[in-house]
Amino acid sequence: MGFSPVEDCRPAADPSGCITYVSKEYFKDIQQEDAKSDKEQSYRFYQEWMKICTGDINFVIDTILMNIINNNDGSMYLPGRGHFSMTDLSLASSLLVRMLKGGEATRDNMEYLQELNQVCLESFDRYLKYPDLIVEKKTMNLNDCQREMRSAFLGGFAGQLVSGLIWLAAAGVATWSSSVTAMAVLFFGSMGIFPLTQLLVRLMGRPGRVSPENGLWMLGSQVAFTVPLNFLLVGAATLYRENWFFPAAMIVVGTHYLPFITLYGMKMFGILSAILVVIGAGLAFYGPYVFSLGGWITAILLIAFAFLGRYLVLLEEKR
Repeated sequence: MGFSPVEDCRPAADPSGCITYVSKEYFKDIQQEDAKSDKEQSYRFYQEWMKICTGDINFVIDTILMNIINNNDGSMYLPGRGHFSMTDLSLASSLLVRMLKGGEATRDNMEYLQELNQVCLESFDRYLKYPDLIVEKKTMNLNDCQREMRSAFLGGFAGQLVSGLIWLAAAGVATWSSSVTAMAVLFFGSMGIFPLTQLLVRLMGRPGRVSPENGLWMLGSQVAFTVPLNFLLVGAATLYRENWFFPAAMIVVGTHYLPFITLYGMKMFGILSAILVVIGAGLAFYGPYVFSLGGWITAILLIAFAFLGRYLVLLEEKR
């Protein structure tokens, strides 16, 4: 099939709707071109048209390269094939491609070419058709991540408040009902901390989430699972001595707050962690034989530190 410049004379519209019309001079040349009557003139016209075509190709390639350099992106590796597989030669003669390449390909010819075409189309769309939609990769340092966490969750206010209220309920049940029921209230109540925290955060008008670039989000999710898993140790301690239930749970919760120093960038969590661990160990070995005492102390500490964290974050946001 020969090249026909007339087929490419239609006006083109960019994504914004702006229409670019073909040059009038180009139309005039097309009408005058007749290789049968004037071969030299036809040759000259085709030379000019090919110069424009090659200029367009160079522009496309240069634009793609510049966007790749500016966005530090664009490396592409398609394993399983060689350079000759990027042409239609692989469809015409697999044997010849294998001989030129020096080995047998590990991927189907048609499958590879289809994937290559798709990659090229996506690259053209990204860098040429919709260049304004290119989103630069954002990077966040540790301070930025911690600041966003503090703002999104108000310094852990909601989570600590919900936890404190659950501990308060468990301590009340232990005081006025039974120790076994109190254990159940604390254990099963702790399972509802995350959804209740999310609800309270949203009621306070906070997002309750962070940007995808914030790597601390996964740390928070992982730390949350340490408490229910470590409750196995609390159960073992309780089987040995029932009065150790709340002190053991205090130590578990206290140690789980240590990563919060990095998660929120707030040293107050280190203080809270130390207080819970020290008091929990002290109650277990030296405290009075009052089952609910550890529950009351923990509830008060969690609620107090919840409001302390809230105050510190609001103070920071006012600056």
